[in-house]
Amino acid sequence: IVIPAFNEGRWIEETVKSVLATASGYEVEVILIDDGSTDDGFDFVNGRSGDARVQLIRGTGLGVARARATGADAASGVKLIFLDAHVTPSAEWLTYLDELLADPSIGLAGATITSLSDNGAKGNIYTVAGPDLAPGWHYRDCSEPFESPAIAGACMACRAEWYRACGGFDPGFRHYGREEIE
Repeated sequence: IVIPAFNEGRWIEETVKSVLATASGYEVEVILIDDGSTDDGFDFVNGRSGDARVQLIRGTGLGVARARATGADAASGVKLIFLDAHVTPSAEWLTYLDELLADPSIGLAGATITSLSDNGAKGNIYTVAGPDLAPGWHYRDCSEPFESPAIAGACMACRAEWYRACGGFDPGFRHYGREEIE
């Protein structure tokens, strides 16, 4: 599970705690990429008392794509999950992603995103429209898996061999948040 971050403050610790709490029954490695943060968000890693599941890699100015690629290069698993640093996954998130990736016809899987600012609306991707590329939500019933033209970068999973075969992320994507419109 690769989690890149830049100045995410307390969110990164909450995300890691949530990931580890929901990983029961799974052999996971959590690879944190600190992209030159100037806050104290990664201080908690030193206090994890040697939790071998958590690894911290420091970089500077990588941008989101290269930070994710750095984490993917360090990962040893057969599946890769890319997670934003301010995500709280549901209890069964790993099971859902694992089941989807068991189907060889599925190359990339993602999670439903719940908007905390839009009355808990659920969607799976942003839509981008208009000359100012204003973001919006692609709303739908998210109770069952469905095909999607894109996956939100906040939580996406793929088989490691597939990721490497397609060349990974475009290193030109530099921004955190809405990098898909760059």
